[in-house]
Amino acid sequence: MLNRPHTRRQPRRPGAALVEFCGVLPLYLLLILGIWEGGRLFHALQIVSNATREGARLAARADSSPDQYTNYPMSSPDNIRATMLNYIRNTDPNINTGTGLTIEIKKVVNGSEIPGSGDIDPSDKTRLTTDPLRVNRLDHLRVRLTISYDNFRLSTNVPRLMNVNQLVVVVDTRCLLDEPFTIDPSVPVW
Repeated sequence: MLNRPHTRRQPRRPGAALVEFCGVLPLYLLLILGIWEGGRLFHALQIVSNATREGARLAARADSSPDQYTNYPMSSPDNIRATMLNYIRNTDPNINTGTGLTIEIKKVVNGSEIPGSGDIDPSDKTRLTTDPLRVNRLDHLRVRLTISYDNFRLSTNVPRLMNVNQLVVVVDTRCLLDEPFTIDPSVPVW
């Protein structure tokens, strides 16, 4: 027969696991909510960045032909705004685009925006070529979208874990207006 050393049994503690769980639960919830809000912030920043790039792409075209959906000139500030707002709404219908949102389209000269100019209209070809607000080929354009982060929050009942008040995305681009050209009809085409 083998002699087993005598081991003492631990006394039973029936409520210890519950007490430990209640102590750790708030930390787990805080961690999960932080991950959730961080993911939502990253998602919101991605949506705003893509919408601003889409607006900058339209501004860079400097196209005055009418848009088939809005009937505005393609590169007008109204069409750029409508396109950016539609992008945001179609990407996530839960986003509130009614308040706390500004879109600016500016012309940049020597590294700074033209002061007090309001929004630049890249599609406006009626301005004189000497007018500083006229958009010419390779001019520097800046599209800025500012939106309150509260517009992206799914629930205002959840405490804000990150100190983010608004998202600001700025995209700089160059005007891609083509040089005017004519086709010589005397050249044979095969």
